[in-house]
Amino acid sequence: MSSPFILRPGRPVDAEALTRISHVAKAHWGYPAEWLVMWREGLTVTEADLAANWCVVAELADKPVAFAMVALEDGMFELNHCWVLPEAMGMKLGTTMFNMARAHVGNNQPLFIVAEPKAEGFYQRQGARTLGLWPSLPEGRKVPMMLWQHATPMASEVVQSHWLGMQDYIPTWMAMQEFTTHRQPDTPDELWLLEHPPIFTQGQAGKPEHVLQTTAIPIVPIDRGGQVTYHGPGQLIGYVMVDLSRRKLGVRELVRRLEQSLVELLADLNITAYGKVDAPGVYVQMAKGEAKIASLGLRIRNGKSYHGLALNVDMDLTPFSYINPCGYAGLAVTQLKDLGVNETPASLAPRLAAKINALLALEGTASIADYALSAKPATV
Repeated sequence: MSSPFILRPGRPVDAEALTRISHVAKAHWGYPAEWLVMWREGLTVTEADLAANWCVVAELADKPVAFAMVALEDGMFELNHCWVLPEAMGMKLGTTMFNMARAHVGNNQPLFIVAEPKAEGFYQRQGARTLGLWPSLPEGRKVPMMLWQHATPMASEVVQSHWLGMQDYIPTWMAMQEFTTHRQPDTPDELWLLEHPPIFTQGQAGKPEHVLQTTAIPIVPIDRGGQVTYHGPGQLIGYVMVDLSRRKLGVRELVRRLEQSLVELLADLNITAYGKVDAPGVYVQMAKGEAKIASLGLRIRNGKSYHGLALNVDMDLTPFSYINPCGYAGLAVTQLKDLGVNETPASLAPRLAAKINALLALEGTASIADYALSAKPATV
């Protein structure tokens, strides 16, 4: 299942079309007609706004149906538009665009939000908090002024690590792409730790025959390497956004260090685990033989990584039986719960962050030739 809409960050657009989106959306949410008249006169999107601010537009069948805009005012980033037409609702466009706005600003920067009152709950669910109510048009009307910012990084500043909780897959994937596209030479590396609702992801090399049974769980073709895998609640995901060239890391060296971070974390839990050169991931020995407990899959773009790793903690493993995990028929899959460990993704996140930070703090050994060549996905 691919996304039905196209997101175009920074694309030149018709200011009148965006103004129309905002007015139709406001009318849909029941704002009085006299307010809409006042908005048409004074609160429009102008060509000057498009020239001065960051904007992302979502299109369906070549028609703009949603947009978000971020302004930089007095050194502070402000989300002052985020609107979706009624026919495009239910596609998580608001969440997707908000995540892209956060990625544009940089996850270590606060983002202020001028929220319509009926959107306050939505932004709170994204982790923003209300600072107060501010006067606005029409006279006497109050709008929430809100703030979104990451919690304090959980580990050292080698890689800024953040626990994001349960996050939908597609908006998070798009936010990773946006972060990687717009990062600068001095942008700090980041590690996003989270869980996903049930979803299968199919890597670029993915073969359809590795999907053994279709179910209600969506299958999303994505841009990492490797074959099909499953993500679901109770699995600790780590998305690793690292500038390999700055750290002098080759792709394989990064993979080995990520595997080692998992091996060391499991060792702290009295579990002996290991990686395999010919089949990236982390494995353990069970009574019936070898089983995979963690998988890895990366994308490298211009020497920068995204996607990452997944550790099975305490989850329903049944969906793995609907696929050949990572393209291996008959591959056994296990989790920490089945090995007698009583933990959660949230409880393990800071410990995994510390392991990854410690290993990425070591200087890499790659030459420029090792990391400068790859815009292709790492087939791991």
